[in-house]
Amino acid sequence: MTIRQKTLEEYELKQKVIEAITVHPAYGYRRLIPELKKKGEIINHKRLLPLLKNWGITLRRKIVKKTRSGIETILTFLGSRVNAIKRLSEEESNKIGRIVYTDFTEINYNNGLGKIYLFPYLEHVSKKIIGYAVSRRPTTEAVLIALSQAVKTLCKWKVDLTHTYFHQDQGSVFKSYEYVGTIVKKLKALISYSRVASPQDNSEMESFFGRLKDEWREVFYQTKTEGEIKQLISGAITYYNTLRIHSGHHDKSPDEFLKEVLPVKN
Repeated sequence: MTIRQKTLEEYELKQKVIEAITVHPAYGYRRLIPELKKKGEIINHKRLLPLLKNWGITLRRKIVKKTRSGIETILTFLGSRVNAIKRLSEEESNKIGRIVYTDFTEINYNNGLGKIYLFPYLEHVSKKIIGYAVSRRPTTEAVLIALSQAVKTLCKWKVDLTHTYFHQDQGSVFKSYEYVGTIVKKLKALISYSRVASPQDNSEMESFFGRLKDEWREVFYQTKTEGEIKQLISGAITYYNTLRIHSGHHDKSPDEFLKEVLPVKN
């Protein structure tokens, strides 16, 4: 190959590169290579990268790194210590209102064309869902609505919130300043998190979601409208609290169990 032919080939390659990145400005070299192949240019990164440098062509987008919030920084620093309820004694854990779990899950309806998110709060001893919210998206606003319901229930039970631990996974909605501030500053309550990639730290919620979906998935899936799915979820939670028996409660529902253990009937 003569120098003239080599120069011409590189010029044609350069034009194809320019054409490709004009159409796909976010592409890096890995995506650029198959794009060039579509245009008849077979080239690997070992040859392409030096050429790009010689041509003065920069492909990589400038990616702005996400800055950790103060709460995320604290959780990272704490490591495994974020799971505060793990340090409670069995006696402490088994006091009504001492531990409340939460999380959220996606529920599909309308034959998979629709989806909605459920945010429940589950009290550890009774296994009762003491508050919940349903939302089209996993938002802090939805979590705070569910939290408000849970707090009202605990207050009816005459629980001292300053000794209550609200435990959740490290989802972004549970690490927002508004959510953490509501629990720690407004309610003067305590907060606990699962360790990263440790679903076993929130096994009670995982178990609840598993039972809910095993028993109601098909009915949820066939429900047509958002209004209907919300009504059905409400019915499923009412059934769970009032009628569904738990072996740990000697075959009593959460509400039946609570009638025996609460000092005051509300």
